[in-house]
Amino acid sequence: MQDGRGRELARLSNQDLIQNGEIELRQWITLMGMIGDCKPELLTYEPFYRGLLGMAVGYWDLASAESA
Repeated sequence: MQDGRGRELARLSNQDLIQNGEIELRQWITLMGMIGDCKPELLTYEPFYRGLLGMAVGYWDLASAESA
């Protein structure tokens, strides 16, 4: 996602997703399907060990990307 390669994420198999963050990663792939291969201005991830998950935040300046 950080490199703007969302199409590559969409090619992951169910087995790949199960082994690498299944639910959260599926949501990010859905987002990348909507915005395409645009690189984010900000993308950060913080593990939340107590909850056995993590939290991610991303920002894409889509208005600037359209005019480029």
